Amino acid sequence: MEIRYLKSLIAVVDSGSIAEAARSEHLTAAAIGQRVQVLERELGFALLSRSGHSARPTQACSQLLPRARRLVREAALLSGDASVDGLRGTLRIGAVSTALTGLLPRALRAFSQAAPGATAQI
Repeated sequence: MEIRYLKSLIAVVDSGSIAEAARSEHLTAAAIGQRVQVLERELGFALLSRSGHSARPTQACSQLLPRARRLVREAALLSGDASVDGLRGTLRIGAVSTALTGLLPRALRAFSQAAPGATAQI
């Protein structure tokens, strides 16, 4: 089972739409749909209830979703665990507009120097 397929499924559930999940995953809607179909074949049951332009998790999907989220989260942490040269991965930052021009630039410079293998996403 592909972790990235689970990530796509979670994106669909969180956004409520295959098209929106495709935008957030930088994939086509067809690719997201195919990933979900592969998971459905592997698991042997439907994961999404599609209606118009929306997609909702089935009851079976809702039951496996907490574990799928944990698996995706753990897989994302895996590369950082094996890193010998410091922090890796993506740091997601939310900031008010005044922090974007005040405090944040200095903090980002210090962060990028301390953890060159990591990226910041604002």
